[in-house]
Amino acid sequence: MAILASGRVVATDDDRVWVETIRRSTCGSCSARKGCGHHLLASVGTGTAVHVVAVKAPLSAPVAVGDHVQIAIPERTLLAGVGWAYLLPLVTLLAGLLLGSAAGGESGGALGALIGLALGCGSLAWQTRRLDRSRYQPRVVGFAANPDCAAEAAVVEVAN
Repeated sequence: MAILASGRVVATDDDRVWVETIRRSTCGSCSARKGCGHHLLASVGTGTAVHVVAVKAPLSAPVAVGDHVQIAIPERTLLAGVGWAYLLPLVTLLAGLLLGSAAGGESGGALGALIGLALGCGSLAWQTRRLDRSRYQPRVVGFAANPDCAAEAAVVEVAN
C-alpha cells in the first residue's frame, strides 16, 4: 500500500520534480477523506498550496512543468520513519528513568531520564545522517486523469 496524492508539476530537475498540491475546500465533503494522501499532505502546510519534492520515475512520457501527476510514498516506509522518530527517544528515556531510579532514587530517575532522552535523540540524529534519504522521498507514479478531485484522481500509468 502507498499513500497517494496528486498535484501539478511546478519545476523539474534531472531526477526530481517539485509538485504543488492544492488544498481544496471540498476535502471535508469527500468520502475518501480519511484515506486520501492529498488530505494528509495538505494538512501539513500552512497556506493553500503545499510543495513536495518527488523523485522522477521512469514513465513512458516525460514529466513536464504543468503536468498533473500522482505521487506516492510507501505506507510501510512512512510508518517505519515515524516509529523510529518517536519510539527510539521514548524507549531510551524510559530506560534511563528506570536505571536512574534504581541507582539514585527520584533525582537519579530524573537525571537518568534526561540522559536517556539525550542518548535517544543523539542516536536518532546519527542514524539520520547515515540514512538513504531517497527511500523516504515521494515518487512520481503516474499522470492524474482527473486533476480537479485529488482524492478521486485515477492513475493512468503506474511506474514499475
